[in-house]
Amino acid sequence: MTHLVYGSSLAALVAAERIAAGGEDVTWVTPTPHVGGHFAGTTIGGARCDAGLVIFEYGTLKVQESPDPLTYDPDVRNDCGRFGRILTAYTESLGITLERIPAFRMWTGESLIPDFVFDICLDGFAALPAPLAQRAADDVRRILDAGEHPLHARRKYLEPRYRDLSFDEASRANHGATLHDAFFEPFARKVTGHSSASILALYSRAAWLPLFWPETLRESLAGGTPQLANTPFHVARGGAVGDLVTALSRRVIDSPRVRRLIGPARAIRSTRTGILLDIEGTECRGESLVWGHDLDALTTLTAAGPSRDVARAPVTIVIARVPRAQVADESLGTVIIPAAHSLPYRITNQSTNAGIPDEAFVRLSVEWGGADAPADDAALLAATREALRRVGVTHDRAEFADVKIMRIPRALVLPSAGSRDALLGMRRDVDALGLPIVTVAPAAGFGVASLNDQLVQGMKAAQQALMGIDTSAVPQADGACVSNAAAA
Repeated sequence: MTHLVYGSSLAALVAAERIAAGGEDVTWVTPTPHVGGHFAGTTIGGARCDAGLVIFEYGTLKVQESPDPLTYDPDVRNDCGRFGRILTAYTESLGITLERIPAFRMWTGESLIPDFVFDICLDGFAALPAPLAQRAADDVRRILDAGEHPLHARRKYLEPRYRDLSFDEASRANHGATLHDAFFEPFARKVTGHSSASILALYSRAAWLPLFWPETLRESLAGGTPQLANTPFHVARGGAVGDLVTALSRRVIDSPRVRRLIGPARAIRSTRTGILLDIEGTECRGESLVWGHDLDALTTLTAAGPSRDVARAPVTIVIARVPRAQVADESLGTVIIPAAHSLPYRITNQSTNAGIPDEAFVRLSVEWGGADAPADDAALLAATREALRRVGVTHDRAEFADVKIMRIPRALVLPSAGSRDALLGMRRDVDALGLPIVTVAPAAGFGVASLNDQLVQGMKAAQQALMGIDTSAVPQADGACVSNAAAA
């Protein structure tokens, strides 16, 4: 029995590996030779580097539960968090040992404090400058004095208005204007190039924006005991998360059950026994298809319906190797910079995060929102050196031993109502065909492109393929691309 897997994404790679490990044959097709997508990273000066901050969000590694990957739901926020034990075992089977990274810091414009934007470290609220903290506390007190309201953060999965509620409205209702205007709104603009009024509150974490309960803020601003634990983020010890992609690719390519083809898909048709995938004139047949590429391409190739535009934000990443002597504070792993548009939104010392204390040249990645990154490469590098000095990562304007610039024009899906409706519309069109197709990675759902999500998605897709996807709706005429239900 043969299954088709299409795409260079990490989820597609996992699916191919798991199907082959399950004892069935795989035809794995990638549009280009490059595999692993964003998670493959890059190499500069002979050192492997991740493309910006790439982390395992496995939660506590002592969790005993091992839920079935078939229960994973891409439409449930952070559903991948339940699978830490399984994912840890899987990465370890590939020879990857995990290293917990230092807690994130946030640059306020004056000092570095615990980060509460990405890492939700609540100690950071008590570390705010006194006048700002007082204004924020007054905002939160007024919110709580008015009594619980329908937009309280605890109601975001219950209150119907949250379906289309913007982060701007939800944040002001729960955080108050002071915190929103000083931290969350400028961070939204830096990351996405859009106001937080364009971002859905339900999907705010897709833009790394938090939504706190006002009661939590009141306690934290007063210096009380934090009620939320820091997320124990991890990376590959002594290396880069890209090492996972390398190990996994080697396992897949070396498998006698995997046939590897490279080339873009030209058409997808149903057959009496499954799916036919046309790769530049080469016909590949399989019982099922795991699709790990863009959803609009799948919609077009199956003639399921119109391709819909999904808004995406550009990102520019500068990856550099810097002499260790130039690093001002080697304990800084990741710094979040929510404001100041002359600066990037995130700086990461990948060597510190990976637990390498004696590397002669440290690996730094500096991530800029598309609207903030200078278009000229020389100007970008000059701004990056100044940012490293200003934030306190390096002593002076660092000299780069090696450097690479990655400009990614369509990096981040804007978590907006328009993007949601476009993606869900295409998913419905494809599902209506009734074909034995499982979508993963960029085609899986809204805002589920994290490392954790892609690993679980690949595992789930493999199980679905091995168990037999329901093909009762597949028409019995070769070449037809509609199901009986869709035709009716």
